[in-house]
Amino acid sequence: MTGRFVVSLDFELMWGMRESRRQHYAQNILGVHTVLPQILALFERYGVRATWATVGALACPHREDLKARIAALSSEVSNPQYYDNLRRYIAANVGNDEREDPLHFGGSLVQRILDSAGQDLGTHTLTHYPLLECPDKQAFIGDLRSGMQVLQESGAEVRSLVFPRNQVQTGILAEARALGLRTYRGTGESSSERWRAPGPAQRWHRGIRLMGAYLPIGQTQFKSESSAGEEQTMMDIPGSRFLRPLSRQSAAVHALHLLRVKNEMAAAARQGLSYHLWWHPHNFGQHSERHLKALETLLEQYRHLNDRFGWQSRNMNDVGLEAGQP
Repeated sequence: MTGRFVVSLDFELMWGMRESRRQHYAQNILGVHTVLPQILALFERYGVRATWATVGALACPHREDLKARIAALSSEVSNPQYYDNLRRYIAANVGNDEREDPLHFGGSLVQRILDSAGQDLGTHTLTHYPLLECPDKQAFIGDLRSGMQVLQESGAEVRSLVFPRNQVQTGILAEARALGLRTYRGTGESSSERWRAPGPAQRWHRGIRLMGAYLPIGQTQFKSESSAGEEQTMMDIPGSRFLRPLSRQSAAVHALHLLRVKNEMAAAARQGLSYHLWWHPHNFGQHSERHLKALETLLEQYRHLNDRFGWQSRNMNDVGLEAGQP
């Protein structure tokens, strides 16, 4: 058993940030249009395959197309408040297309991903639908279906799901599987990785997760090849580690984080296990050169482990196919 190095990126632009930090984070979002092609170039150089879990809204050709999709979804749900709020947001904040509004649209970037060898487009729903905050199963499945359709119209085969904000709900997996999805990124057995409503418990688990990013505490999510997916449901490929950005950290502190990730990668490769690293392109939107340099040190570690142990790079769809998921 050689294990796998799995990479996924949550590709959202401003759709994942629309409730907060709009002005503060705009430069990070704009930076995605420059840094995403550079990430792709690094993946090509090091032979790394990745899944880009993409919010369908950013792939829409223009605002009117997106509005029509949202109107159709709103008409299908019993409580349209989520979509009513979204329509107000679009009216106040969203421009016509990518040229006018690169904060919300990125169809050209979707095409760059599709044109890059080994890269897989997964779904992050149409609107970055937060299932546990808005627990409407019917609405989520509709949003998921519509988000997949946008990407399929761009030429993608959409087989993987990343739940927005990691709000995993296994109760929808049968319906998601019926849409053609075969894998999803779960939170595994680590309680600190699961989404929680704001409050003391959330702050406690966030602190544990933060410390575990730098120090060898807590549980790292590895996956053995013998525990590959089940035939009747979607395959869980749990996230192992979030690649943290540089913001508000000294170089020395971030070096601890990179060392933590490299050590975890080595442990997985030695044991023939899989390790799933994930982040957002917008995490690299500012201080891009430093972020890309940090990423390259991890990709160099992958190449070393590939040479020594035969550890293979796979995107989420690859893993599902190799496990026999139809």
